Amino acid sequence: MGADVVVPVYRDVALTLACAQSVLDLSGASLERLILVNDASPDAEMAGALRALRDRDGRVRLLANERNRGFIWSANVGLSVGERDVVLLNSDTRVTPGWLDGLKASLHSHSDLAVVSPLSNNASFCSVPKFMEGVPVAQLEGKTLDLTGLPTVTFMPTAHGFCLAFRREALDRLGLFDLAYGRGYNEENDWCQRARTRGWRVGRANRVLVFHHGEVSFAGARARLDEVNLRRLLARYPRYLHDTREFERSAEASVAALAVAAQLGHPP
Repeated sequence: MGADVVVPVYRDVALTLACAQSVLDLSGASLERLILVNDASPDAEMAGALRALRDRDGRVRLLANERNRGFIWSANVGLSVGERDVVLLNSDTRVTPGWLDGLKASLHSHSDLAVVSPLSNNASFCSVPKFMEGVPVAQLEGKTLDLTGLPTVTFMPTAHGFCLAFRREALDRLGLFDLAYGRGYNEENDWCQRARTRGWRVGRANRVLVFHHGEVSFAGARARLDEVNLRRLLARYPRYLHDTREFERSAEASVAALAVAAQLGHPP
């Protein structure tokens, strides 16, 4: 069975279309539907551009909020559609060849994996070639990387919200993102902790790369949103910071970054 891909949409027509087109071009037969959720974009050309994309490709399903609801609401709308595995993808990403098959292979490599995130140029625990540090897309774009020698999955305390591949069974059992997190930030961390407390695991797909520009929708509001929602997260899951810091210090955390850095000729 294939998978759906959900992309909540708000700002930046060019980045959004680049993301959507990369999914359509590079997902292969595994892509069932690309579900675009227009969160009342303030960009005047966005709605027309999304309709044109839908009209050109039958795999595109277009949903629209009647007013701006925020990322979490839009993500939940998209994740609620369908009965198969689903990937939630930020609109400021671009995928690479084989990405969807790679995510599905990682997700189903262990029966208790609820969600995985791929490697990226800008995604904290998933960042390469610099672990925990973002680099411009240009540093990796066009480079030939061999990721086959890496472990299929590295287990982590949390995944990264720029790209989340959900096992449908886990999503059905655990539910959607908690709307208490408002317009966004830390909702994916909350979901991952919910999964872990119920016996599921969270992973990084080490053989998949997805480019991520970062902070297009929230821009400078990130710090404030992150602080407020982190307090909410820690009230529910007091061990979250301990677990993430322990992982960050572990040998397996940086194995992918070190491997990519070596292939690029970067010093360790």
